[in-house]
Amino acid sequence: MYYLILIFTFLLSVILVINFKKRMEKEVNRIKEKLNSLRDSLNESISKKQTLDRESKDYRTELERVISFYEISKELSKSLKVDEIFKSFKESLSYHLSFSDCLLKENEETIIDYEKFPLRIEKDKTFFLYLKGLREEDKENFSVFLNQLTLVLRRSSLYERLQELAITDSLTGLFSRRYMLERSEDELRRSKKFNLDFSLLLADIDHFKSYNDRYGHLVGDQILRNLGRIIKTNIRLIDLAARFGGEEFLILLPETDKIQAVNAGERIRKAIEIEKIKAYDEILNVSCSFGVAGFPQDSSELADLVDKADFALYQAKKEGRNRVCMHGI
Repeated sequence: MYYLILIFTFLLSVILVINFKKRMEKEVNRIKEKLNSLRDSLNESISKKQTLDRESKDYRTELERVISFYEISKELSKSLKVDEIFKSFKESLSYHLSFSDCLLKENEETIIDYEKFPLRIEKDKTFFLYLKGLREEDKENFSVFLNQLTLVLRRSSLYERLQELAITDSLTGLFSRRYMLERSEDELRRSKKFNLDFSLLLADIDHFKSYNDRYGHLVGDQILRNLGRIIKTNIRLIDLAARFGGEEFLILLPETDKIQAVNAGERIRKAIEIEKIKAYDEILNVSCSFGVAGFPQDSSELADLVDKADFALYQAKKEGRNRVCMHGI
């Protein structure tokens, strides 16, 4: 009986151990599955973090790039002069990209070892950028720089055109009355300061009303256009000419006494007299009368000088037109 109990007890113990082992194996497997799941989740999280880190880095890089281009645009926009704009562009380009040399030309040229990039500024205006030694990997960024430069140059060109329209008579191409008076005041102050001669020529087209009445205003405009061209051709680089009224022109002659001004007026008068002006179907001969006044002999005030040049012009008209008269004689 004792042995039976002992055997039974042993068998029971074995059964319990086996069951326990099975439960333990099952638990271990469950834990392993849990650990594997956690490991997969961890790996997935690590992968997502790495992806986010890369994306974050890309975003930061792109943000820095955008900020950088904004700063470049701001630097380029500080000036409206082409040479200063290009100087800023070249400095910014050398800071961000690697290249050997960079040139900006207003006309197309053949430059060996340089890549050429046309910059269309306006319909009739194109700059050419020449770049040497740009790396292949920098070309994408360079294209953005190029767009920025083109935009700023367009802005500069628009400003120049607006300035030109503000100071230029659209019909004759000469300066406007207002701008001419401002420049004349400046020149008069300079002449006073340095004790220099200063003369004004006031010109008026002879019988201009009769041309308008006979041929029409389109022909009259063509006459004005041609006289503007003749006057510009026959004055010095330091001289200034403006359309002063309907058919009147004012010519500023710095560092010129009245005798020299009369000679200048004679040169312009003769050039107008011999010119055959083609106005549509008409071939016309036109003449002009001139009045001369000068500083310091006639006045030290601009308005008074213009009045005295006008008085001399009236004398030229009175004496038969197509001549130059000097105030005071």
